[in-house]
Amino acid sequence: MASLKVERSYQGSFEPIGRLESSSAYDISFTYDEQYRTDSNAVPLSLSLPLAKSSYSIDETLPFFEGLLPEGQALENLAYGLGISPLNIMDLLHAVGRETVGAIRIGFADDFDLEQPAYIPLTEDDIEQLSDKSGVAAPLLLRRARLSLAGAQSKIGLYIQTGPDGEKTYYLPNGAAASTHIIKTGNDRYSDLVLNEYYCISLARVCGLVVPEVEIIHTERPMLALKRFDRSIRSNSPVVNGLPSPIRLHQEDFSQALGINRVMKYEMGDSDYRQKVSALIREYSASPLQDIEALAMLGCFDFLIGNCDNHLKNISIIYSEDYRQICLAPFYDLISTTVYELDRDMGMRIGSTRDIDQVDRQDFTLMCTSLGISRKRMLSLLDEMRERLSLAIAGDTTDELFKSLGSKSQVIKEIRQGALKRISMVGK
Repeated sequence: MASLKVERSYQGSFEPIGRLESSSAYDISFTYDEQYRTDSNAVPLSLSLPLAKSSYSIDETLPFFEGLLPEGQALENLAYGLGISPLNIMDLLHAVGRETVGAIRIGFADDFDLEQPAYIPLTEDDIEQLSDKSGVAAPLLLRRARLSLAGAQSKIGLYIQTGPDGEKTYYLPNGAAASTHIIKTGNDRYSDLVLNEYYCISLARVCGLVVPEVEIIHTERPMLALKRFDRSIRSNSPVVNGLPSPIRLHQEDFSQALGINRVMKYEMGDSDYRQKVSALIREYSASPLQDIEALAMLGCFDFLIGNCDNHLKNISIIYSEDYRQICLAPFYDLISTTVYELDRDMGMRIGSTRDIDQVDRQDFTLMCTSLGISRKRMLSLLDEMRERLSLAIAGDTTDELFKSLGSKSQVIKEIRQGALKRISMVGK
């Protein structure tokens, strides 16, 4: 039986918390180490994997651990580069489980013993290759760093050092060295996707949502650099190759936290994912009311900018360094999908419908029931977001963000037009 160690970063080092086991290539289970499970400092690896139970079946294990891996074409590219079946979760996690989203690492015991933390400098040519041939270059770098990032886009975690003159130096983390940024490469089908996400995240910040710091890397085909909110450089950060290595903060998305397999990340039938998410926030968040209102504002923003990809894996919770407090993580993967020929059903319904073109003001009064807030407060938050977004689009505030990109692109114009239309649709 194959067995992989699962460790968490805690108080400056890694400690074992359990093991993944498999009797075949396509079977997997998770078991907590009994010493960890009974320790007074222990907390569950996931809200869906409580310590009250020691072992978990494949159906219980997959939502969290499979959720650490890429999806779709990004997974296919990675699996092909590694020579591993995309269905073989154990081998994939062993291959790229040293630097995941959150604060855990996965591998054989001797893997950890042999690997020295290091930051490997990348050349300008390396970065251009990542930009121009992301389907090949990103999996290659992931394999070199044994690094895994969830999501459907090609992406890689890098360490970015900014010099006094603003010049960037890029490093590939190795071993226990942590990255500082997630780099999202361009999309062959949607060439303006990087600018789309940059603009939407920038709008979200102006509108008062908590989002990651984001910038564009000006390669031949632009890439997006997002500062990781699950990494933090502290005064006690270990120094690797002369660079302060970030402390890892544990994170899980709501598909993982709810124990819902990622293939079910979009609402189906009568499912009410907002209700499930808000219930979890109320039970575990250190600031439940603040987080619930932030979730409500996100729902309004997603609708107004035309983001139908608002599924469970695009909302996360993040843990404090000592794992004792949980709160809603900054919002990410904010993209206007309605500017493309894509499904116009939202990942989570608003009131009575998932069809973004059928949403009206009354649907927001129904959404408040799922969130557990009053009708009056929900409409107040909606109107507040409508006003903020209107001012951001109409004014020069956000335009300053794009001076380095030259003239405004068609995709930005389309995002604005769609947003203004929906602002009017749900007006008083």
